[in-house]
Amino acid sequence: EVLARPDIWRGDTLATAPRPGVSTGFAALDAELPGGGWPRGTVVELMSRHSGIGEIALLMPALAAQFPGNRNELSGGSNGWIICIAPPLLPFAPGWTSGYGNGAHSIALQRLMVIRARGDDAAWACARALDTEGVGALLAWLPNSRAATIRRLQLLAERSEALVFVFRPCACATQSS
Repeated sequence: EVLARPDIWRGDTLATAPRPGVSTGFAALDAELPGGGWPRGTVVELMSRHSGIGEIALLMPALAAQFPGNRNELSGGSNGWIICIAPPLLPFAPGWTSGYGNGAHSIALQRLMVIRARGDDAAWACARALDTEGVGALLAWLPNSRAATIRRLQLLAERSEALVFVFRPCACATQSS
């Protein structure tokens, strides 16, 4: 019975997704990801050598599909809030509204919330965001978080429908999270 659970991964099988993913906007990437896109209700760790180098551009098509920028009223973004926690730089609003040069991927800024926090405070803010209704996407920069922190966030993410992305340095790839 335990091995039939979707949250148990066996090393000799490919990962499966319990629900359909949100298209990444990149057909080749969608074809490789379980569920056909970014999974909801799970933590996706994105690792890079440096922060603030345009990592948001990878997520822009999926975020724009969920939080379109062509609506003027606050209720227009019916998929909740996009919460950015501890970004290394203040998000560049014109980039979000113009889709970083591609107007087809613009974001409704009235649905964007930025929380400036560091260390344990950032992890705490992530946990509170995931424990709150109305969060559609969480983007968090947690470069010094321990694997146990990421695991706690994963447990909270499983209870939500949110897209959850955690940006960490490549050095964290050796940690089991």
